[in-house]
Amino acid sequence: MWLFLVYEKHKMIIVKLLGGLGNQMFQYAIARHLSKKNNDTLIIDSSFLNITNATGYTLRSYELGIFSIDAGILHKEKYFGKKLISRIRPVLSRTKYVNEQSFKFAPEIFNIKGNIYLEGYWQTEKYFRDIADTIREDFTFLPALNDINTKVAAQIKACNAVSIHVRRTDYVGADGAATYHSICSAAYYLNAIEQICETVPDAVFFVFSDDIPWVKENIQIKYPHHFIDHNSGKQSYIDMQLMSMCKHHIIANSSFSWWGAWLNNHQQKTVIAPKTWFNNPDIDTSDILPESWLKL
Repeated sequence: MWLFLVYEKHKMIIVKLLGGLGNQMFQYAIARHLSKKNNDTLIIDSSFLNITNATGYTLRSYELGIFSIDAGILHKEKYFGKKLISRIRPVLSRTKYVNEQSFKFAPEIFNIKGNIYLEGYWQTEKYFRDIADTIREDFTFLPALNDINTKVAAQIKACNAVSIHVRRTDYVGADGAATYHSICSAAYYLNAIEQICETVPDAVFFVFSDDIPWVKENIQIKYPHHFIDHNSGKQSYIDMQLMSMCKHHIIANSSFSWWGAWLNNHQQKTVIAPKTWFNNPDIDTSDILPESWLKL
């Protein structure tokens, strides 16, 4: 019922969720900044998730429930009845719809006032860098770690831990993702490992991947390392949580490991990322990676 009052008494920043956990975090982060700047109410629209006939999109679920985020949430099955639609239609008719045009940072978005509906991926920290502390606080993982992950966390905190993220399964599948996303090569990871070891001689690597057998066969790590392969399904987010505890990072072209690295607030961290994010060279990705991260 409180949502009705929000619609009638406050301006709203509504953000449409698309994609998996990492994408949803970017979408929340820009909306959080805009709502904080304008002193407006933040509403998350998750109604697009789980739509099976959405051409070109992988079926996803709402994944931000692991955080203590500051937002109202519209779930299609719960809120989109006839009564609610009749109440919010007048508000939506006065809403400015903002569609992301590219992966380049668009600072003019922060000049928009009133009811705003955001649609896009918004994959750059420039949309929320000014409230980085707030975003890190909002993205505090709520669920307690189980015994095995508690032990891994203790190992990570006891050494100069470096996370390695290798993402393959959905990128090499038959759904078209492989034609869009670049796939990081074994050479990329081996070069990144050597570069890390030049400045972190006592590095211990923690390897996170959806294809550990491929990693073991193709990436021969000659330094101390551990393979983390026990978090899957609804527990997959724990890999991001463990990554964020590491001191340094070698990420994939993935929003998942992007956030694993960004959530690490260690001031002296080294983050190595692939300079090729998508296969299409015409896509400008110059704003995706923070300026301090190294590109290979």
